[in-house]
Amino acid sequence: MEKAASDPGISVEDLRNLREKDQLLAQGLELIQVRYLPSGQREEFFKGRAKKGDFGAGRAVVHGVLDVATLGLWELAATPIEGAIANEAKWIAVRALYPDYYSNKIEKLDITP
Repeated sequence: MEKAASDPGISVEDLRNLREKDQLLAQGLELIQVRYLPSGQREEFFKGRAKKGDFGAGRAVVHGVLDVATLGLWELAATPIEGAIANEAKWIAVRALYPDYYSNKIEKLDITP
C-alpha cells in the first residue's frame, strides 16, 4: 500500500513558476547539457522522472481494501506488478534560458512532459 501512495517524480505544475537554477535542481532535475549561445545567453537542458499521475491516494485506498479483502494476498501480487510498471519511467525535459553566461535567473523556461 505504501508504494501506491508514494510518487517521487516531478510534475509540470511543480516546475511552472520556478525562476532560478537552484530551484530546478531542488526539484530533482538533473543537468544534462549546457550551451553558450552567440547572443551571450546560456541555455541548459535538464531531465527528471515524471510523476505517474494524481491517482496515488486513490490507488493506496484500493490497495488497502484489497489487502484486507484478500487477507494480505493482494500485496503478494501487487508488489511485483507495480514494480514492473515503475520500471517504465516517463521523463520530463526542461530547457532553461538565462540572460547571460553567469546568471542563475531563468529568462525563459520550456517544459516537455
